[in-house]
Amino acid sequence: YAVHSFTPGSKALSATTTLGTQYESVALNTGRTLSQNLIGGLPNIGTGTAVQVAEDIENIKDVGVFGQEEVLTLDERLLLTVGVRGDQSSANSDSKTLSWYPPAAASYRFPVLTGIVDELKLRAAYGESGNRPLYGQKFTTLTALNIEGLPGLAPGLSTSAADLRPERQREFETGFDARLFKNRATLEFTWYQKTITDLLLQRTLSPSTGYLSQFFNGGTLRDRGVEASLTVVPYARKSLDWSFTASAYHDSGIITHLPVP
Repeated sequence: YAVHSFTPGSKALSATTTLGTQYESVALNTGRTLSQNLIGGLPNIGTGTAVQVAEDIENIKDVGVFGQEEVLTLDERLLLTVGVRGDQSSANSDSKTLSWYPPAAASYRFPVLTGIVDELKLRAAYGESGNRPLYGQKFTTLTALNIEGLPGLAPGLSTSAADLRPERQREFETGFDARLFKNRATLEFTWYQKTITDLLLQRTLSPSTGYLSQFFNGGTLRDRGVEASLTVVPYARKSLDWSFTASAYHDSGIITHLPVP
C-alpha cells in the first residue's frame, strides 16, 4: 500500500491519503485416517478392524483494493475519515465482481468546559464489511460410488443458490469520551447498532428435487447495544501509577427477518 501526507504552509489542516491492494491465496490439504479396535501396545492404524481414510482439499483466492482519506483540521480538533474497500473472492458464485464496502467517521474535541470536565470528544462512525461463503458452498459436489464393481460419480446431497454472495454487515455507532478532574478519570460511552443482511443459511429441500439441502442468502439479523467504561487514576507518581477501570454493556440481538423455507 501507499501513504501520502499533505500539510499546507498555513497548517490549517493535515490530510493523509492511503491506497492499497491485497491478495491472499489459501491452499489447504487435510488428510484423515480413522482406525477402530486397535491392539494394545501396537499403535499401528493398519491393525484396526475398521479403517476409514478421508482427504479435504481447499483452494481459495481473495483480492481486495482499498482507499482512505483522513483530514485533521480546526486546530487538530476535527477529524474526518472516509474510505472504500472492494473485495473479490473465488468462494462467491460470481468470482469476478468486486463487492464494495464504505466506511466513514467523524469526531470533534471540545476544549475545557468546566472545572470537572477537561475535554469532551463527540464521535460517530459508519462502516460496512463482508463475510464470504465457506469453500465449496457454491458447488454441487460429486460423490464417488461403486456400482456393481464399477467406479462412478454422482451428485452430492447438497447444492447451492446460483447467486451465493457474502453476508453484508452495516454498523453505526456514536458516543463520547470525556476526560475529568485534570486527567484523573476518563469516561467513555458508546451506542451501536449492527445489521447483517444476506445471511448465509442452509435449508432443507424436498427429496423430489434430487437434493436434501441448499446453501443460500437470506434473512436479516440486528444487534443493538450500549457500552460504558470509567477509568480512574487515584495515584500517579514517577515511580508508581495506580488505576482501575469499571465497564458495563447491554446487548440485544434479534432476527428481524427469515425467508420462508
